[in-house]
Amino acid sequence: TRSMNFFDRGASTAGTAGRRAAPIAGRRALAVLAHRWATPAPTPEAPATRLLLCLHGVLGSKANWSTPAKLLVKAAETAGAGGWHALCLDHRAHADSPAASPPHTVDACAMDVEQTLEAFESSGLLRLAPGITGVPLVVVGHSFGGKVALALARRRCERGLPPAQQTWLIDSNPGPLASATFDAAYARALADAAEAAGESGREPDSAVECAAELAAEAAEAEAGRAELNVAFVLAAVERAVADAPSDPASSAGSAGSEDGAVFSSRAEFESVLGRQGLPKALAQWLAQSARPASPGGSAAGPVRLGHDLSVILDLLRSYRRTDLWHVLEDRAAQGQGAPPAVGVIVGGLNRGAWGEAALARLDAAAASSGGRVRVCVLETAGHNVHVDDLVRLLEEVAPTLRA
Repeated sequence: TRSMNFFDRGASTAGTAGRRAAPIAGRRALAVLAHRWATPAPTPEAPATRLLLCLHGVLGSKANWSTPAKLLVKAAETAGAGGWHALCLDHRAHADSPAASPPHTVDACAMDVEQTLEAFESSGLLRLAPGITGVPLVVVGHSFGGKVALALARRRCERGLPPAQQTWLIDSNPGPLASATFDAAYARALADAAEAAGESGREPDSAVECAAELAAEAAEAEAGRAELNVAFVLAAVERAVADAPSDPASSAGSAGSEDGAVFSSRAEFESVLGRQGLPKALAQWLAQSARPASPGGSAAGPVRLGHDLSVILDLLRSYRRTDLWHVLEDRAAQGQGAPPAVGVIVGGLNRGAWGEAALARLDAAAASSGGRVRVCVLETAGHNVHVDDLVRLLEEVAPTLRA
């Protein structure tokens, strides 16, 4: 089973040499993702000219990468490469960001990031001038955020934009996620549906496929109890929210849970998550996403979940299906832009989640990339590399801010 062990714990619209970039298609209502500057915020008088952009994983928030981002910028400054600003974003439907409009996919999240960066550029807060190797932009994405970062790199290439200086995938598989538990449960549900209908030779319709997918997700969640995979954690949070009292007035206009589920305090929310089988440390981490239940309320009072779980489930499905191996494996430019430089950091204790085939493919992509793709395995780290081995993570990533 693909493990996502939680407990382990815009850019310029001009291309090169006056060439105009292709516009973003399909604008949504979203304007700017919720964000936090981990360094002093830029101003129109002193805009960000070098940007470190950090993207969190499923059920995370902009707070998760604030400390690593600060340390990365500090390491660059110590090495004589100052002038970097660090920006951490909330993905759509996470924490303080709105859910935006469907479809809720990895690519849509990449478009959200594009739109946010372009808004900063339009307001004079961001000015990234292209250089020989691309724009002074380093994108670091963990887990789901890594695949969003890779989709962002692909989109820049397709639009004729110069690539980011470096894109980092932190324990993030670029391909579809294999799960024996999910696949077996899905096949079993389809077979049961066909037998019940007496039409074993007929292709299943979309309603049957949807029901089979739900059954497979439930099976994967239950199988992931021991390893605390993302399916189990998401199911536990859903149960906690479903069992909470509802206060419709508190959810009016909120970007979070649609049913207005309210907990008397952050501590109660943590306690409810614990009763759903989550360890204390994980419950505390998830409770970071709790927000005051009413506008102007205190964080010490009643709270609600900041995430929109139905949208996050769609994002997780997209993450499972999306295949971006070609961004690592194709040496030729995909569109008008140059192919991106990509670094992949694997949590050594999470090798089983990757699978030997994916790790071998990763090594092959690096070997044939001419130095464009690099892979590093941090043997003592699990999925949450930035928690388990922050020192080694800084050693690998910080030099790319100095390049």
